Amino acid sequence: MTGTAAVAVLLLSACGPEDGTGATGATAGASTGASASVGAAASPAGGGSADRDGCLLGTWKVDVADMAAQAAKMLPQAGVEGKGTGDITLAFADKLTITYDANIAISVPLNGMTMKVDSKYTGSAVSSDWTSAGGKIAGTMPTDDVKADMKATIGGKTAPMPSIPFKGAMNLSEGNLAYTCSGSSATMTGPGVTWHMTKA
Repeated sequence: MTGTAAVAVLLLSACGPEDGTGATGATAGASTGASASVGAAASPAGGGSADRDGCLLGTWKVDVADMAAQAAKMLPQAGVEGKGTGDITLAFADKLTITYDANIAISVPLNGMTMKVDSKYTGSAVSSDWTSAGGKIAGTMPTDDVKADMKATIGGKTAPMPSIPFKGAMNLSEGNLAYTCSGSSATMTGPGVTWHMTKA
Protein backbone atom coordinates (compact mmCIF):
# COMPACT_ATOMS: atom_id res chain seq x y z
CA MET A 1 0.00 0.00 0.00
CA THR A 2 2.68 2.48 0.99
CA GLY A 3 4.59 2.06 -2.28
CA THR A 4 1.47 2.63 -4.38
CA ALA A 5 0.48 5.70 -2.38
CA ALA A 6 4.00 7.09 -2.57
CA VAL A 7 4.02 6.78 -6.36
CA ALA A 8 0.71 8.64 -6.50
CA VAL A 9 2.11 11.47 -4.37
CA LEU A 10 5.39 11.67 -6.26
CA LEU A 11 3.57 11.81 -9.57
CA LEU A 12 2.61 15.46 -9.22
CA SER A 13 4.73 16.94 -6.45
CA ALA A 14 7.75 17.23 -8.66
CA CYS A 15 11.42 17.47 -7.98
CA GLY A 16 12.22 17.68 -4.30
CA PRO A 17 11.88 20.10 -1.39
CA GLU A 18 11.76 23.81 -2.07
CA ASP A 19 13.59 25.82 0.58
CA GLY A 20 13.48 22.68 2.73
CA THR A 21 9.68 22.72 3.11
CA GLY A 22 8.19 21.13 0.00
CA ALA A 23 7.50 17.54 -0.99
CA THR A 24 9.65 15.28 -3.06
CA GLY A 25 8.39 14.84 -6.55
CA ALA A 26 7.86 13.69 -10.00
CA THR A 27 8.72 14.13 -13.64
CA ALA A 28 11.18 11.76 -15.28
CA GLY A 29 11.49 9.17 -17.96
CA ALA A 30 12.26 9.18 -21.65
CA SER A 31 11.22 12.21 -23.64
CA THR A 32 9.80 11.94 -27.12
CA GLY A 33 9.13 14.17 -30.10
CA ALA A 34 11.04 16.46 -32.39
CA SER A 35 14.30 18.26 -31.74
CA ALA A 36 14.33 20.32 -28.57
CA SER A 37 14.69 24.00 -27.93
CA VAL A 38 17.12 24.49 -25.07
CA GLY A 39 16.38 27.85 -23.48
CA ALA A 40 19.08 30.46 -23.39
CA ALA A 41 21.47 28.19 -25.23
CA ALA A 42 19.48 29.04 -28.34
CA SER A 43 18.33 32.39 -29.68
CA PRO A 44 15.07 33.47 -27.98
CA ALA A 45 12.03 33.18 -30.23
CA GLY A 46 8.34 34.03 -30.15
CA GLY A 47 8.65 36.74 -27.50
CA GLY A 48 11.15 34.95 -25.28
CA SER A 49 14.06 36.58 -23.49
CA ALA A 50 17.63 35.56 -22.76
CA ASP A 51 16.48 33.45 -19.81
CA ARG A 52 12.99 32.46 -21.00
CA ASP A 53 12.63 30.27 -24.05
CA GLY A 54 10.02 31.69 -26.43
CA CYS A 55 9.02 28.18 -27.47
CA LEU A 56 7.52 27.61 -24.02
CA LEU A 57 5.44 30.77 -23.90
CA GLY A 58 1.71 30.11 -23.97
CA THR A 59 -0.64 27.54 -22.48
CA TRP A 60 0.04 23.81 -22.42
CA LYS A 61 -2.03 20.73 -21.54
CA VAL A 62 -0.37 17.72 -19.90
CA ASP A 63 -1.22 14.20 -21.10
CA VAL A 64 -2.65 12.98 -17.78
CA ALA A 65 -3.49 9.51 -19.09
CA ASP A 66 0.13 9.02 -20.15
CA MET A 67 1.34 10.18 -16.73
CA ALA A 68 -0.84 7.58 -15.02
CA ALA A 69 0.43 4.82 -17.30
CA GLN A 70 4.02 5.80 -16.50
CA ALA A 71 3.24 5.81 -12.77
CA ALA A 72 1.91 2.25 -12.99
CA LYS A 73 5.20 1.12 -14.51
CA MET A 74 7.09 2.51 -11.51
CA LEU A 75 5.67 -0.27 -9.30
CA PRO A 76 7.37 -3.69 -9.35
CA GLN A 77 4.23 -5.83 -9.40
CA ALA A 78 2.90 -7.35 -12.62
CA GLY A 79 -0.50 -6.29 -13.90
CA VAL A 80 -0.51 -2.79 -12.42
CA GLU A 81 -2.77 -0.36 -14.30
CA GLY A 82 -2.83 3.42 -14.24
CA LYS A 83 -5.63 5.65 -15.48
CA GLY A 84 -5.65 9.43 -15.57
CA THR A 85 -8.47 11.90 -16.19
CA GLY A 86 -8.93 15.64 -15.92
CA ASP A 87 -6.49 18.41 -16.69
CA ILE A 88 -3.12 19.79 -15.70
CA THR A 89 -2.48 23.12 -17.42
CA LEU A 90 0.72 25.14 -17.56
CA ALA A 91 0.68 28.79 -18.60
CA PHE A 92 4.13 30.26 -19.33
CA ALA A 93 4.03 34.07 -19.39
CA ASP A 94 5.40 36.78 -17.07
CA LYS A 95 4.47 34.22 -14.43
CA LEU A 96 4.40 30.44 -14.71
CA THR A 97 1.06 29.12 -13.46
CA ILE A 98 0.36 25.40 -13.09
CA THR A 99 -3.30 24.49 -12.51
CA TYR A 100 -4.35 21.02 -11.37
CA ASP A 101 -7.78 19.39 -11.71
CA ALA A 102 -6.83 15.78 -12.35
CA ASN A 103 -7.44 12.30 -11.00
CA ILE A 104 -4.88 9.47 -11.07
CA ALA A 105 -6.06 5.92 -10.31
CA ILE A 106 -3.55 3.11 -9.76
CA SER A 107 -4.87 -0.48 -9.58
CA VAL A 108 -2.62 -3.24 -8.21
CA PRO A 109 -3.37 -7.02 -8.09
CA LEU A 110 -3.17 -8.14 -4.46
CA ASN A 111 -3.72 -11.74 -3.27
CA GLY A 112 -6.50 -12.40 -5.74
CA MET A 113 -8.09 -8.99 -5.20
CA THR A 114 -7.43 -5.50 -6.54
CA MET A 115 -6.07 -2.61 -4.54
CA LYS A 116 -6.97 0.77 -6.03
CA VAL A 117 -5.60 4.14 -4.99
CA ASP A 118 -7.45 7.18 -6.32
CA SER A 119 -5.67 10.52 -6.05
CA LYS A 120 -7.49 13.76 -6.83
CA TYR A 121 -5.23 16.79 -7.36
CA THR A 122 -6.64 20.33 -7.29
CA GLY A 123 -5.28 23.84 -6.94
CA SER A 124 -2.58 25.94 -8.53
CA ALA A 125 1.03 27.02 -8.10
CA VAL A 126 2.68 30.19 -9.40
CA SER A 127 6.28 31.22 -10.10
CA SER A 128 7.15 34.83 -10.90
CA ASP A 129 10.88 34.17 -11.29
CA TRP A 130 10.87 31.11 -13.55
CA THR A 131 13.65 30.74 -16.10
CA SER A 132 14.41 28.28 -18.89
CA ALA A 133 18.07 28.12 -19.86
CA GLY A 134 20.29 25.38 -21.21
CA GLY A 135 17.41 22.92 -21.39
CA LYS A 136 16.54 23.37 -17.68
CA ILE A 137 13.62 25.11 -15.98
CA ALA A 138 14.34 26.80 -12.64
CA GLY A 139 12.76 29.25 -10.22
CA THR A 140 10.62 29.22 -7.07
CA MET A 141 6.90 28.70 -6.48
CA PRO A 142 6.03 30.59 -3.26
CA THR A 143 2.33 30.62 -4.18
CA ASP A 144 1.15 27.03 -3.99
CA ASP A 145 -2.23 25.69 -2.83
CA VAL A 146 -2.16 22.32 -4.58
CA LYS A 147 -3.89 19.57 -2.61
CA ALA A 148 -4.07 15.78 -2.96
CA ASP A 149 -7.13 13.85 -1.80
CA MET A 150 -6.18 10.17 -1.72
CA LYS A 151 -8.54 7.23 -1.19
CA ALA A 152 -7.86 3.49 -1.28
CA THR A 153 -9.97 0.37 -1.70
CA ILE A 154 -9.03 -3.31 -1.49
CA GLY A 155 -11.50 -5.75 -2.99
CA GLY A 156 -14.00 -2.91 -3.22
CA LYS A 157 -13.76 -2.07 0.51
CA THR A 158 -12.31 1.16 1.84
CA ALA A 159 -8.78 0.75 3.18
CA PRO A 160 -6.77 3.10 5.44
CA MET A 161 -4.23 5.27 3.68
CA PRO A 162 -0.73 5.78 5.07
CA SER A 163 0.15 9.31 6.07
CA ILE A 164 2.35 10.71 3.30
CA PRO A 165 3.08 14.46 3.35
CA PHE A 166 2.00 16.43 0.29
CA LYS A 167 2.91 20.10 0.35
CA GLY A 168 2.05 21.11 -3.16
CA ALA A 169 3.18 21.23 -6.69
CA MET A 170 6.31 21.35 -8.74
CA ASN A 171 9.49 22.65 -7.16
CA LEU A 172 11.81 24.41 -9.58
CA SER A 173 14.46 25.62 -7.17
CA GLU A 174 16.99 22.83 -7.70
CA GLY A 175 17.17 23.58 -11.42
CA ASN A 176 17.05 19.88 -12.32
CA LEU A 177 13.81 19.99 -14.30
CA ALA A 178 14.82 19.32 -17.89
CA TYR A 179 12.59 20.30 -20.79
CA THR A 180 12.30 19.98 -24.53
CA CYS A 181 10.14 22.15 -26.75
CA SER A 182 9.44 22.05 -30.48
CA GLY A 183 6.41 23.68 -32.07
CA SER A 184 3.26 22.50 -30.29
CA SER A 185 4.94 19.69 -28.32
CA ALA A 186 7.01 19.85 -25.15
CA THR A 187 8.19 17.65 -22.29
CA MET A 188 9.37 18.26 -18.74
CA THR A 189 11.58 15.63 -17.14
CA GLY A 190 12.94 15.29 -13.61
CA PRO A 191 13.35 12.34 -11.23
CA GLY A 192 9.88 10.73 -11.63
CA VAL A 193 7.71 10.64 -14.77
CA THR A 194 7.86 12.74 -17.92
CA TRP A 195 5.13 15.28 -18.48
CA HIS A 196 4.23 15.20 -22.19
CA MET A 197 2.54 18.46 -23.15
CA THR A 198 0.60 19.82 -26.12
CA LYS A 199 0.08 23.52 -26.76
CA ALA A 200 -3.52 24.54 -26.15
